[in-house]
Amino acid sequence: MRDLSALKSKSDKSVEPSMPEIRSLGRQAMTLQFSTDVAAPCGQCGFEAYHDLYASAADAVRLDETFAVAVTAERVGGMILFDRQLWGVAHVRPHRRVQRNGFDHFTAQIVLKGALAVDTPDGSRIVGPGECALIDMSQPMETRASQARVITLSTPRDVIEAAVPEPGRLHGAVLPQDRACLLTGFLRSTRYLVTARATASGWSV
Repeated sequence: MRDLSALKSKSDKSVEPSMPEIRSLGRQAMTLQFSTDVAAPCGQCGFEAYHDLYASAADAVRLDETFAVAVTAERVGGMILFDRQLWGVAHVRPHRRVQRNGFDHFTAQIVLKGALAVDTPDGSRIVGPGECALIDMSQPMETRASQARVITLSTPRDVIEAAVPEPGRLHGAVLPQDRACLLTGFLRSTRYLVTARATASGWSV
């Protein structure tokens, strides 16, 4: 889980989609699968391929020699659900990147195992199992994982703005386990469906 990588979509295209290309598929049904334990196209090593995959949204940073990732992503209506296993990796979205692109989704990141460190301009938090970090991608942020499994729901900004006044104030908030349980239950159920589809297509997480 640390040397090579591959990407596979339902369309079986040979070109790796970037994050904007994933978003541009609109409401089409699609699955993206990525793992650093399988050889990557173009001879890239695992970190290079993963860095390129996320390059338009955040800077992937290898923290140490344990680096490895496995990701399944599937569109759920207008949202994208990510099931990520992370070892020794950080995702950094500095102010200059926020200004440079139009990625302004909100994400709910629920930790299933391990821990996720979340840094925003307002401070740092450690998010543990069952807790949920809320991230406004139109603001600077950094997440770090030594070892974690994280379910992330990426939601268009207009959906959140229609439901929550001043949604930017949610950036960096962490919901404790008792307040995040309903969302966790829903995303766990959806994750099982995503995993079942991935397994049926010949790739397991």
